[in-house]
Amino acid sequence: MSAFDKQVGGSHYKEYVIQPYEFFFVNQIPHHKAAIIRRILRYDHSTGKGVEDLEKIAHEVELIRELEAKKGKSVGNIGDNRGTTECLPTQEEIAIKWREADQGLREGRR
Repeated sequence: MSAFDKQVGGSHYKEYVIQPYEFFFVNQIPHHKAAIIRRILRYDHSTGKGVEDLEKIAHEVELIRELEAKKGKSVGNIGDNRGTTECLPTQEEIAIKWREADQGLREGRR
């Protein structure tokens, strides 16, 4: 049995054509970004934590912004260079993009 055939603590990731962990590994997504994606995928599932997951996402984005600022990057160099938090996608926008990508994988597009 493959580790991808089971999930501890729910089944919310197994429903995807490609499990998030495999996606992160193949695409070399760093942990701090992967954590946000995992939370947005599970927040509205029965095993998710709802608003708490969304609050954690917002906090993680704040942490990333602070760490980037410490590296000497201005906020405007993150994302689309507008330099405000408005350039950050909403949780709903992230979920929509993920669902679109998942649907594309289901239809055989990459």
